[in-house]
Amino acid sequence: MKTYEHKREIQSILLQWAKENPIYFPWRKHISRFHALTVEILLQRTKAEQVVPVFHEFRNIFPTAKELATSQIASIRRVIRPLGLLWRAEYLKSLGTEITRSGGRITDEYSSLLSLPGVGPYAASAYLSLHRGIKQSIVDSNVVRLYCRLIDYSYDGETRRKSWLVHFADQLTPKDKFKQYNYALLDFTREVCKPKPVCQNCPLAHICPHYLARLKS
Repeated sequence: MKTYEHKREIQSILLQWAKENPIYFPWRKHISRFHALTVEILLQRTKAEQVVPVFHEFRNIFPTAKELATSQIASIRRVIRPLGLLWRAEYLKSLGTEITRSGGRITDEYSSLLSLPGVGPYAASAYLSLHRGIKQSIVDSNVVRLYCRLIDYSYDGETRRKSWLVHFADQLTPKDKFKQYNYALLDFTREVCKPKPVCQNCPLAHICPHYLARLKS
């Protein structure tokens, strides 16, 4: 894909929007590597607001990977039950076991993270870019929606796995302020570029084909 003409404009606008619309979640301050990785698993396919009380309880009951590894599956399910997707309990217990076996160490290598139980491309990228200061682009269904609207591309549930979309996300993620940009992406797609977008509040509307098409219809 050729260089996207609005790349720097989008970076600048989203970073400025995030500065003017700060949003706080407890995992956005310094937390342990173990809790940073597990919260990214909990956040998948789940609203961030719902994760807050579960995250607090999870940290209290499982302060380290060892406590998670030695807990009963039923106990883990009880903690994460408000989030649904209870199959994550098995992955979390296995993850705790793997981290404990490694002496509590968690790799900073993307490919190695993918070998850990329950850690997919999104969780690995989010962990590295948001908690470890290592540049990675993040791609979830909300980010796909924003990017595809900006380039006027029809998308579905499989689009996030397309290599061109991953390349496009890499292209738009800045080299320096990638952490701030990725948080801006997550917040912007939750608050503005929603499934039913709030176009009247969107600072990207003037370069968005999706919005311009709606004006003509």
